[in-house]
Amino acid sequence: MDTPDGLGALNYGVRRPRGVIGIISPWNLPLLLMTWKAGPALACGNTVVVKPSEVTPSTATLLGEVMNDVGVPEGVYNVVHGFGETGALITSHPDVDGITFTGETATGSIILKAVAPTLKASSMEMGGKNAGIVFEDADLDLAVERTGPVVLP
Repeated sequence: MDTPDGLGALNYGVRRPRGVIGIISPWNLPLLLMTWKAGPALACGNTVVVKPSEVTPSTATLLGEVMNDVGVPEGVYNVVHGFGETGALITSHPDVDGITFTGETATGSIILKAVAPTLKASSMEMGGKNAGIVFEDADLDLAVERTGPVVLP
């Protein structure tokens, strides 16, 4: 690539497997948001443990059935169902080498606190980033209350 000094530079990425990647995915767009994490993890040589939302568990399970049907070896793509305690077990398990999470900010904060002592690799995509439009005739106090920043415990 071009550089300001005119000498140029070469950029490249090195992808090495980490091991087992825990994927905790949300209820909205359950297949899309999970596969955005699982695909790259698998392509880089990792195995995955997927914990889908308890509200929308079917797509992760169906993808597991497809993986079995097309010959993906057992143990490469794994699905674990449950509630928050299941995600906590995946997050804290010593054999899980990385965590990727998509969901709301309060849960993401809990996950970050859990992985902090081990410095386990983590990728967090948390809510609260969407723009809000407040019109002139809006109740400003109500708009601030409902669109304002999230205060974590």
